[in-house]
Amino acid sequence: MVPAAIVIAAVIIALAVIFTNKGATNNNDKAPEQQVVAGKSLVEYAKQIGIDEKAFLACQNSGKYNDKINKQIAEAGDAGGQGTPHSILITSNGNLVQVSGAQPINVVKDLLDKTISGNNLTNDTTIKLAPVTAEDHLNGDINASIKIVEYSDIDCPFCKRFHSTLEQVKALYGDKVVWVYRHFPITQLHPDSFNKSHATECVAELGGNDKFWQYLKLLSATE
Repeated sequence: MVPAAIVIAAVIIALAVIFTNKGATNNNDKAPEQQVVAGKSLVEYAKQIGIDEKAFLACQNSGKYNDKINKQIAEAGDAGGQGTPHSILITSNGNLVQVSGAQPINVVKDLLDKTISGNNLTNDTTIKLAPVTAEDHLNGDINASIKIVEYSDIDCPFCKRFHSTLEQVKALYGDKVVWVYRHFPITQLHPDSFNKSHATECVAELGGNDKFWQYLKLLSATE
C-alpha cells in the first residue's frame, strides 16, 4: 500500500506541473550571489568546487539555458512525468519502464537485477523518451547496458532522497548502469528550482561533466 501522504503529495505536484510550470523562466529577482542554499549562495557553492566567480555570474545572469530547461520540462511530460522525481529505466534489451517517485533502493535494485538476469521487464509503450546522447549529463558510460533517465527538481525533498538512492545504485552496479540527469523544476512548489537548474548548466559549461555532478551533489545534499 502506498502511504496516503505520498498520494496526496503526488496529486499536488501533478496539478502544479499541469497549471503552472509551462514556459518557466530564470526570473528570480535576486542576483545569483544572493540566491542562498543552506546559508551559502549559488556562486559560493560554485567557487567551492573551483568554478570562476565572474564567469559563473555572467552565465547565470544570461539565462542562456532557459530554453534547454524548458525543453526538458516538456520532455518530462511526454515521458509520463506528473511529479518529481520521475525516472525511466531503459533495460538491457531497450524496454522502457517507469520509475515514478522516490522509490527506495530495494525497489530499484529489484528492477535492475531482473533486467540484468535477462528477465524482460514489460515495455511501456506510452512513454515518449528523448534519446540519450552525449549532450546529456551522464554519470557513467553512455554505452552502459542499462540507463536510468531521471527528471528531477533540485529543491524537491523526494528528489533529494532519490538522489541518494541513485548514488547507491552507482556504487552497487558501477559501469553496468549510467545515470542520466534531466531538469524538471516545478517552480510553483519550489520557486528557486529553475534558477538552480540553470546554475548547474553554467557549472557544466565552465567546469565540465565532473563539476556538474559535484555541484548537483552539493545542492541536493541541502535542505
